[in-house]
Amino acid sequence: MNKDWYPIWNAKRNNATQLQLNGWENDDSTWNDLRYSFVKEFTNIKESNSVLDVGCGTGMLLKNISCKNKVGIDFSPRQIENIDPSIDAYFLCGDFLEIEFNQKFDKVICFGILQYIEQKNVCEFVEKAISLANENVCFFDVPNLSMFDENQSMRHFKKPDISFFEKEFFYKFSNNVIIQDWNLANYRYNGIRYNVNITI
Repeated sequence: MNKDWYPIWNAKRNNATQLQLNGWENDDSTWNDLRYSFVKEFTNIKESNSVLDVGCGTGMLLKNISCKNKVGIDFSPRQIENIDPSIDAYFLCGDFLEIEFNQKFDKVICFGILQYIEQKNVCEFVEKAISLANENVCFFDVPNLSMFDENQSMRHFKKPDISFFEKEFFYKFSNNVIIQDWNLANYRYNGIRYNVNITI
């Protein structure tokens, strides 16, 4: 991963000067309703499931998911401190690769965070997510390398080394991989990002 990306994520630990504190959950509610529905459908979340949200931010995805057991983890203390206390989930603050979990989860969700993982840790990150899942792992909002230059929202970043974002990268972990491009109506990244569902 390009060295310019990691400091941005690292800076997210204690301030929000470079990354908006609440991220996409502050966007248009209709748009987010579509995203929440898509996430639940693509991940096939059931009421009886347990879910781990890696990079949970302020917990808005877990707030909109209904299941028996929800756990979120985020690198940033400021994100965790700003979680709505009414959200029925357990939240951890720390580096996903350093924290030991005492349970596995039916579903593991990683939304829009792969581009912030250092290149040397990406395989370990994906492997750990898979190891914690009983049923499937979903990586959402993965940038598509071939369309990266057209992503105007990231024009202020230098183009990173994201060779691992080529879709073939995920097949090294499992033969049971489903990859789907974002196709939500009016989705701002339509055609340049995709989702990966790895069945355990």
